[in-house]
Amino acid sequence: MSKFFTTKSLAVLCALVLTGAVAQADTVTVTGPDDAVSDDYTPVRVVKESTGNETTFSPLVLKYYTTNNTAQAVGEAAKAAVTEKNAVTEKNAETTVADKSVKTIDAKTDAISETARKGADTANTKKSAEKNSSTDNTLENGTYKPFTFSIATNSSRVFEDARKYTFVDIPADYWAAKAIAVMTNQQLISGYSDNTFRPEKPISREEVASLFSNLISGESSVMLSSSFKDITSDRWSANAIERVAQLNIISGYGDNTYRPEQFMSRQEFAVVADNYIHYLGYNTDDQAAMEAVHYTDQKFIAPWAQSAVRELAALGFLHYQPRLLFSPEKYITRAEATEIMYRVTNSSAAVALREKILHQQVENKMLNLINHTFGKEYVFRTHGAMYWQDNKLVAALKNENDVQKLGAALAFSKDSDLRSNTLVTTGVMNEIELGKLQTEAAYYYNQQEPTGSILSAAPNKNASGLILVVDQLNTESNKAMAKKFGSKVTITVAEEAN
Repeated sequence: MSKFFTTKSLAVLCALVLTGAVAQADTVTVTGPDDAVSDDYTPVRVVKESTGNETTFSPLVLKYYTTNNTAQAVGEAAKAAVTEKNAVTEKNAETTVADKSVKTIDAKTDAISETARKGADTANTKKSAEKNSSTDNTLENGTYKPFTFSIATNSSRVFEDARKYTFVDIPADYWAAKAIAVMTNQQLISGYSDNTFRPEKPISREEVASLFSNLISGESSVMLSSSFKDITSDRWSANAIERVAQLNIISGYGDNTYRPEQFMSRQEFAVVADNYIHYLGYNTDDQAAMEAVHYTDQKFIAPWAQSAVRELAALGFLHYQPRLLFSPEKYITRAEATEIMYRVTNSSAAVALREKILHQQVENKMLNLINHTFGKEYVFRTHGAMYWQDNKLVAALKNENDVQKLGAALAFSKDSDLRSNTLVTTGVMNEIELGKLQTEAAYYYNQQEPTGSILSAAPNKNASGLILVVDQLNTESNKAMAKKFGSKVTITVAEEAN
């Protein structure tokens, strides 16, 4: 995977200040399993997007992140703090005149305390400045030592903490600087003892094993013996290698070796990353999106890596443009591997992946409930339709008796996630009929708008028709579609939807 954009070298001071700030800003790590989620699924880690570009969570995903970690809990706590502050402000505004004299005394006391505090801060600042005067950034073993900051404010802790995740060979404007800062902050990958990260160095198979082992929640079991003849128990990566091998995330070779120091190619890493997202519980749900991915050198990607590369690109985890080279056999660098896994675990695409996994879980649970209620011979798609609407999975059946049976079964279900995220109702069309209508509507729309595209298609409230979102639609085309399909097809232009 080629670099995302050209970079320039900056001074170490800038790297410390800017990259360190990134490492600390709005980072929240997902930890621990959710009782409501199957043990087969492992949480991903997410970093809250910066202010003004925050990720919007659906109720299902919101519950997941709130229960599993502090991501949303922190957000809710912040909102509660603001609410409490506003309440206190309003209460203070209503304070009687009689209380003002007490406030005046308190204000004077606070002023005296503030003066004393400022004096102490001044002394601390002077002391810190004297200490720093002996610090320089002279060359040491060919590299510059980072500056040491000691500021008499809370920001000093930010800088000191950030130093652990800032490297002398990572300029602040390096294309993977944010990924490296966040991933090292989360202790998913580490640098070297000489304060370097060596981003352009190819990553070894044991380093990859360590990265993915760190991504997996929970403590790894003690390794009694290795599955590979070239891995001894005293090797630093032994437990990680054994763990990822047992979970079928990374495999060894036919001669029963792992070859830990061997570098990993880009296509090999793509397969490992794809194995990881499937380990999380993801099932491929958009084959067409995968097939649309085609790097310039796609034919040179090994058959065993084709689907993995395409899936990662379709999900937004690989940098992809139609005329871009993938270079499948080239060694993947430490920076490239870190960037990919940053996207898999910390980006908005990672949140979307988790939502897909949770949706698939709910859908599978509903299908199991349907089979349990009506028997395995019951073919649901001939009796109704299942689709997501307003953040709920709707099971719309044509027969009222079926609706009552399935509704009763849902009411007696002990699965709170299934009950709170699904709706059983009466529908007009089944999935086969809706599919046929969608094909006809898509064909007719293409006849009217040859350069237009259908962005999405979904059943309406009672599954009596479809709602299409398109990117263009002129007045004549709209009239033609209305005449052809009537109320069965509602068309919305994307700009209007926004």
